[in-house]
Amino acid sequence: MSKTSKSNDNNNDNDNNNNATTYIYPDDIAINSLDIADGLKELLIKYGFTLVALSNMPSSVAESLGIDQYIAKIICSAARKLSDDNYAR
Repeated sequence: MSKTSKSNDNNNDNDNNNNATTYIYPDDIAINSLDIADGLKELLIKYGFTLVALSNMPSSVAESLGIDQYIAKIICSAARKLSDDNYAR
C-alpha cells in the first residue's frame, strides 16, 4: 500500500509540473497596443518602460533609448492617448 501511495504522489507531482502557468505582464500588452512602430515597441519592452512612465517623461525616454526628442514625444503622446482611452471606458 505504501508503494501505491508513493506512486500516486509521484503522479500528482508530475501533474503539478505539467500545469505550469505563464504570466503575461500588462505593461507589455499596453506597449504592444501603442500606435507606434514595432521596433520602438520592442525597445520600450526591452528597457522595461511602463505606460505610466511613458505618459509622463519624454526626455527620459529619448535619453534612455538614444532617440530624437521628437520621436520620444510621439511615443509619449501615443501612451497618453492609450491611457486616456482606457480610462474613458
